[in-house]
Amino acid sequence: MTEVEWLECDSPTPLLDTLGTVSTRKRLLFGVACCRRVACLLTDRRAANGLALVEQFADGAVGSAELTSARSDVGDALDDAFAERYNTEADVNFCTHPVYSAAVAMECAVYAVGGLFDQAAGEQWTQERGSPASNDRLPHEQAAWAAYCYAESFIVWAYDSQPGGKQRSPTYKVASVLSKQVQLSEAELQATLLRDIFGNPFCPTSFIPEWRTDTVMTLAAQMYKSRDFSAMPILADALQDAGCDNEDVLSHCRGPRPHVKGCWVVDLVLGKE
Repeated sequence: MTEVEWLECDSPTPLLDTLGTVSTRKRLLFGVACCRRVACLLTDRRAANGLALVEQFADGAVGSAELTSARSDVGDALDDAFAERYNTEADVNFCTHPVYSAAVAMECAVYAVGGLFDQAAGEQWTQERGSPASNDRLPHEQAAWAAYCYAESFIVWAYDSQPGGKQRSPTYKVASVLSKQVQLSEAELQATLLRDIFGNPFCPTSFIPEWRTDTVMTLAAQMYKSRDFSAMPILADALQDAGCDNEDVLSHCRGPRPHVKGCWVVDLVLGKE
């Protein structure tokens, strides 16, 4: 992959392949950011708590023991999501239906969290549970598929006055096309999040310690803790006041792109890897 391809790629999976081996922390934070995009589907508190725990593990706030103790709850959430999807599929007689699409979306979101548990523990525990949703999709791919199915549920509901038709129906075809666009858009945004976390591997940036003034450190720490990165342009001003003239750093802070925990500039400021 060339630098131009890296900057223009609209899918995160090829970017991850290009990066190769990366820090567990950044990989987990990328997965967490993708799961938070579909957090509305994590209605099961056990799954939502599991996502928060993975983030804490990535930050070093909890260890493997806490993950192990939470595994039972996350496992129960996986089993319940599978059962809900399976029973809903039978209830609608294996036809396309908004309720079924929503159940699949919720199952995929929960399995995305389970996949993050696997990454954190270095195991294949979720994939071994037997659900079709526990296939080889990576957590971010599960999250994108959850977005697809969630969109499908709304589109089928909006376009079909009598939901429950077979998958060859015109309504299903419309839903598939429009939902696919949602999935592609989600993948494109995920690629943007990945670049926010990992930066540009073709243009590594060195950070001068003198740039870490009290103001710079306070701004970065507050944004990292709160996950509110609206002060990134202010961070750019503070860095510039400290003598930073690196255009990659300053433009990243001032650009329109979204920022998440693990942002490469904030990590450089805080000395995180």
